[in-house]
Amino acid sequence: MAVKTLFLVSSILAASTLSAAAVELLNPHDVLNKTRRDMNAFDQRMKGYKAEQQKKEKEAEAKRKKEEAERQKRENAEKALQEAQSRKEEAEKQKREKAEKAVQDAQLKREAAEQRKREREAKAQQAAQKKRDATAAKPAQGASPSPVPTTPPPSSTGVSEPSSTSQP
Repeated sequence: MAVKTLFLVSSILAASTLSAAAVELLNPHDVLNKTRRDMNAFDQRMKGYKAEQQKKEKEAEAKRKKEEAERQKRENAEKALQEAQSRKEEAEKQKREKAEKAVQDAQLKREAAEQRKREREAKAQQAAQKKRDATAAKPAQGASPSPVPTTPPPSSTGVSEPSSTSQP
C-alpha cells in the first residue's frame, strides 16, 4: 500500500513536472533516477517507522510482562503471609486448647484426690464409730463396767489444751 501511495505521489509529481517541462526539454533518465531516489528514501523512512513501531511494541510487551511478574510476586508474598498467619493462629489455638485440657485434667485429678480423701475420712470415722460402739457394747454385756478413761480428742489447731487437774 505504501508503494502504491508512493507511486501515485511520484506520478503526480512527474505529471506536474511534465507540464513545467513542456516548456523545456526533459531528460527521461534524470526523471527516472530522481523517482528511484525518492522511492528509496521513502522505503528507508518506512523501514525506520516500522522498526520504531516494533521497538515500541517490544518495550510495551516487556513492560507488561514485568508488571505481570511483579503482580504475581506480590500475590505470592501475600499468600505466603496469610498462610504463615493462619499457621501461627492455628498453633496458638492448639496451645490454648492444650493448656485448657491440662487445667481440666489437673482439676479432675484434684477432685478425684479430694473424693478419695473424703472417702478415707468417712471410712476412718465409721471404723472409729464401730470401735466405740464395740467398746461401749462390751461393758454392757460384761458383769461390771470398768471405767474407761476418756481422753479428749486432739485439737485441730495443734495446740495442746491444759489438763483439768491441777498439781500442788
